[in-house]
Amino acid sequence: MQTSTIRSQILPIVLVASVLAFPRSFLELKLVLLGLIAFDFAFRIRNRVIFIPRPLLIFYCAIIALGIIWSIIGYLRGNPIQAIEEAIRLYVGWSVLIAILLLYLRQFDANLIIHRSVLLAGMITSVINISFIASAYQGLPLYPVWMQEAMLLRVGFHDGYVQLVSHNVATLMFIIPYLFVTLLHRDGRSEHTILTGVVLVATMLAAILAGRRAVWLVISLTPFLIWGLSILTHTGGRIRHPLLFKSLSVLGIAVAVVAPSVFVQEGTINFLLGAFSSEDERSIQMQYLTQGFRDHFVFGSGFGGYADYLRNDERPWLYELTYFQILFNFGIIGSSLFALVVGFVFIKALRLIQHYNGQIYSGSIAILTGVLAIMIGSYSNPYLGSFDYLVIVGFLPMIASLTVPSGPSHRLFPLGLNPIAARSRAGSQT
Repeated sequence: MQTSTIRSQILPIVLVASVLAFPRSFLELKLVLLGLIAFDFAFRIRNRVIFIPRPLLIFYCAIIALGIIWSIIGYLRGNPIQAIEEAIRLYVGWSVLIAILLLYLRQFDANLIIHRSVLLAGMITSVINISFIASAYQGLPLYPVWMQEAMLLRVGFHDGYVQLVSHNVATLMFIIPYLFVTLLHRDGRSEHTILTGVVLVATMLAAILAGRRAVWLVISLTPFLIWGLSILTHTGGRIRHPLLFKSLSVLGIAVAVVAPSVFVQEGTINFLLGAFSSEDERSIQMQYLTQGFRDHFVFGSGFGGYADYLRNDERPWLYELTYFQILFNFGIIGSSLFALVVGFVFIKALRLIQHYNGQIYSGSIAILTGVLAIMIGSYSNPYLGSFDYLVIVGFLPMIASLTVPSGPSHRLFPLGLNPIAARSRAGSQT
């Protein structure tokens, strides 16, 4: 019985793992997997009415509305058609496909699928990145050129640090916090504990060697995220060995503060401080995007707006500072709607974690921590402009939707398509 269950989960596990291990790469393969999932989903729900959870419905209706309305605003302002088409594809087309994927995951234990996907993706990511760095250091070509180009694999060896350029380095900001919470919180998944520890060590090594400041920052913030979410969800008592965790957190902060001045080379310190320099590209962008927001305060520039600073020759409307770009494009009206809908599903997810502690919900706080980490990292990187990272953000309304349906809507959802309702009914019969 368990073997058949795992076999039925292979397709979603492979898709979610490919999203985490190969973001912004091999899109054709992911579209094929999405097509197979859509076909399987249609087969499973034939002649039945689907229950769409309210948080999921509100979230994606709002995102689609943002995409349509601010595409029209961009068109009326005379912004480039290419930018508007890409925005519609991102906010409308991808939102529909991601919503279908999340509804499909709800047929199973979605948290367990994500857990297995994270373990698989974490191992793949760490093996590829560590082996690529080692092979480049030795001057031995390990991966074919087509794979390096697809994943944007590049590495530079500098004075005091190594810097890896790869599409999948950023997803470590989701994977590593997820694994930390899984091991440190009683609400984490209990499956594959030893493997979880092994993958955590491997991904931490890959993150250290990658030399990406945003990844380092997010990892250092993980203890604060764990404590903050534990306070908000009133689950602080569920942390395993809290005294040990506090000691490790204090030790980690002390090492992070002292180590640069004692052990780390001057080149590494200069590299870290460069992110806060007024000459840094992102610091310069902030000034132009802020001024652009002031110029289009109410409704924004719409998609395709140019902030009088060229960062991308092919797409001059794109910038790294995600949230400043949202303010610039959406204005105060659209940005408020965006913040409102994200805040709504975030609060729903917190309430779910606070009130439910069953097996079907285990792993929710780990997923939520990983999503928050990605959203923090998105401050200075345009991650939210791609399908893969939007799938990760989609885990937030999915968690908020894990409540057991009640009332008339419960009767509309076939029992075979709702594992939570199925388990609840089975428990009541026993």
